[in-house]
Amino acid sequence: MLLTAGVAIGTLPAHAQLISVVGTDHYLNRAVASKDSDAPGAVGPGADLAREVLKRAGFEHTITIYPWARAYFMAQTEPNVMIISMARTPEREQDFKWVGEVAPVQYRLFKLKSRQDIRIKTLDDVKKFKIGVVSQDVAHLYLIHKRVPVSALQVTPSYSLAFKMLVAGRIDLVPRSQFGLKQFCEEAPADCGKIDSAYMMDEINSSLFMAFSKQTSDEVVNKTRKAYDQIRAEGTLATIIEPALK
Repeated sequence: MLLTAGVAIGTLPAHAQLISVVGTDHYLNRAVASKDSDAPGAVGPGADLAREVLKRAGFEHTITIYPWARAYFMAQTEPNVMIISMARTPEREQDFKWVGEVAPVQYRLFKLKSRQDIRIKTLDDVKKFKIGVVSQDVAHLYLIHKRVPVSALQVTPSYSLAFKMLVAGRIDLVPRSQFGLKQFCEEAPADCGKIDSAYMMDEINSSLFMAFSKQTSDEVVNKTRKAYDQIRAEGTLATIIEPALK
């Protein structure tokens, strides 16, 4: 699968830049070796949707997978950067130019089924446990906002590692979406029958979106939104994404 797509259309301004699509290794956009960069490219329905949208909009682009903190920083600080599969939260609303929904997402705190001592009715109950998080991830920021002590948050490079630590008994809880658990169970591989939902994090259940950095021009954003709306209206979006939701 090609990692670049699209041909710049004649109506683009002469100074238009190549669109850099960034994301983290996720169930909807998996990392794959890239010939052109030390950082991997991406395959999967989220990446496929981004390709189709930008191709329809007439933009050349690259799709590259980075650790989440780096992808997020690039989308906050650089022009012509689009980040994919990012939760849209009130805290992020003004920091990005949003394009469109990729997929609905539900967040939970996961534990081992054998940990009968972990009983969570409110978030106050999690403060005595060790929770594996990824820096600047939506769940990490949410738990900080809810005043979960920093001492309870074990920052890890990836949620794959956090789940491995959970299975090994090194941490107690992992906050992750249904997509994150699916990815871990497929890639580890792991006996996910040992993992159970401990708490529904309903306050951050929303959808994953594609969004541009605020430094990206409104012309680029509007062209991309128009292409997204066309793809959604004709059913192409559902064709790309719905198989991943089953």
